[in-house]
Amino acid sequence: MGDETTIRQRLMDDIVQTLLSSGVVVAAADSEPWDYSNTPVPYAWVYEGDEQINNNSFVQHITCTVPVMIQVIFNFESAIPERRLHPLGRKYLAKVEQAMMKDYERGTNESGQANAFFTLEGSNQIAEVEGVEGREIGVVMSRWQVRYFRNRFNPYRQ
Repeated sequence: MGDETTIRQRLMDDIVQTLLSSGVVVAAADSEPWDYSNTPVPYAWVYEGDEQINNNSFVQHITCTVPVMIQVIFNFESAIPERRLHPLGRKYLAKVEQAMMKDYERGTNESGQANAFFTLEGSNQIAEVEGVEGREIGVVMSRWQVRYFRNRFNPYRQ
């Protein structure tokens, strides 16, 4: 395999960089959550689900939708009203929403074309991570759908 990057990977890289550059988190990874207890906070995990092919006719270009999950973990303090789980979680959720919609086309490729033609927000949830001793850790789970075109015969090209 060459050093080319698939369109799908460019989308994921863009989301991770968007969250980092917007100041939402101090670190982020393109992977599923793996360790809530020894991770610097705020931290984001960005991972995708199964890609759906929306247009499967016999044309050279197809329309795809990839579901993306963003999990941001953060410390909260239940004894301090403004640092409780939900008030703090809502602030992180708002930052994620702002960052994700800043560029709904998820950047451009080497030809100047948008990587995606739309980024759609799905459902959101704020919850407490249980089972971590000595820390109160909250998590914002934000689900998105990114729609894009790609070449039917080459996932590296639009």
